[in-house]
Amino acid sequence: MLTLLAMLGGGVTSSLWLKMLFDAQLFVIELALVAGISGLIRRNEPQKRTFSHAAAGLLVAGAILLGLGAAIL
Repeated sequence: MLTLLAMLGGGVTSSLWLKMLFDAQLFVIELALVAGISGLIRRNEPQKRTFSHAAAGLLVAGAILLGLGAAIL
């Protein structure tokens, strides 16, 4: 929800850096989603743990990017 609100607010800006920041944030969130789902369908427990940690790290990175974008707006 925050991503949608930030993208709507950032849509009126002409700043290339801000648009790139929001695109990077969306890309990172999508990677987190893929890593999380991949972790769910794995049978091997160490692989599940690895994918879960990767998804959590990507979500944190996406939240940081979202915060930076919101601070710039």
